[in-house]
Amino acid sequence: MKKSKMKSILVASLCIIIALAFSACGSGDSNESDNNGSGKEKSEAALVITGYNDDKTEFSLEDIEEMGTETYIFSGRDKKADNARQIQEFKGVLLKDVLEAAGYGKAGETMKVICSDGYSREYETEDLSGLYAFADEEDTEGTKVEPILAIEEKDGEKIIRLVYGQEDYDSPETKDFNMQGWASWIEKIEVGNE
Repeated sequence: MKKSKMKSILVASLCIIIALAFSACGSGDSNESDNNGSGKEKSEAALVITGYNDDKTEFSLEDIEEMGTETYIFSGRDKKADNARQIQEFKGVLLKDVLEAAGYGKAGETMKVICSDGYSREYETEDLSGLYAFADEEDTEGTKVEPILAIEEKDGEKIIRLVYGQEDYDSPETKDFNMQGWASWIEKIEVGNE
């Protein structure tokens, strides 16, 4: 009786192993096909913009650069530099130009940026406009600047980064840590209504 029971268990185990092997073969082929197709699409679009009008607009880095990149100067603060005001140059395109090219850019819109590293944040687009870049720590006047999508090289690849100015109250005593909101590695922007 023990021999027959062991034989039944062995036969049942063998049937399960064979069934699993056949099911794995079938799913491997379909996954391989799906991955090749979706991987190609992802590499072509550096930025996808979607929104309330149900459109989906894809831009390659070349598409964005062809909108006319310029060099812009921004000031900002973060805790990494001992809270000091930092002045930096960025090459990029005005955010409003990219949004308009995708059919957006009207008053009262919000946008959520989604980055490849998992970071996401929502902004009211009007709050990013008309902010300031200051020339140095002593500058109290500043110059109005518009937000841009900067194209930078990080770790050997080009990435898209949102950069915007500081509030007019930024000073050594009352600091605007705007750099904490400069999102990097942006892949998607979802536009909404307020």
